[in-house]
Amino acid sequence: MGREPYPSDLSDERWALIEPMITAWKQDRVARSATGDPGSCDLREVVSAIFYQNRTSCQWRKLPHDLQSWSAVFYYFGLWREDGLDPRIQELLRCQVRENARRLEDPSLVITDTQQVNGALLPHRRLARQCDHRPDTSVSRVYQASTTNMARRLTAPGAAWRDDLGPAA
Repeated sequence: MGREPYPSDLSDERWALIEPMITAWKQDRVARSATGDPGSCDLREVVSAIFYQNRTSCQWRKLPHDLQSWSAVFYYFGLWREDGLDPRIQELLRCQVRENARRLEDPSLVITDTQQVNGALLPHRRLARQCDHRPDTSVSRVYQASTTNMARRLTAPGAAWRDDLGPAA
């Protein structure tokens, strides 16, 4: 990276968790394309830009100029949403988190109450309202946020997410 990192950028450890799936997706996509051109975008920078946009809720066109172009980032965001890559990454990380906690991949019992359900649905409703009433985009943003949290949990088990922010100015 030839730029100052943002707090939402992927660390090397976190990138190593999701890079194999993104690389496999890219190779499959190139194999199916008519030209076989792999493109010139750095996919790590694309993921970092998606995480930046998800964290700050800025408009796509307002992404900082030192990240990938907004059109390339939005293009990959749409492709990954259509191809179902974001839920696959989230599922892989969920299994790894459960394995690290010495649990079975799939829970044997789930207990919920109405507060948990309402709390889980609230971000989705807010995102749906903000995203021009496109729930598929909202779901992808929830997957991206979940991916960020699980990658953080897998790479830094002792540190809380607030520790990355530093002291308040």
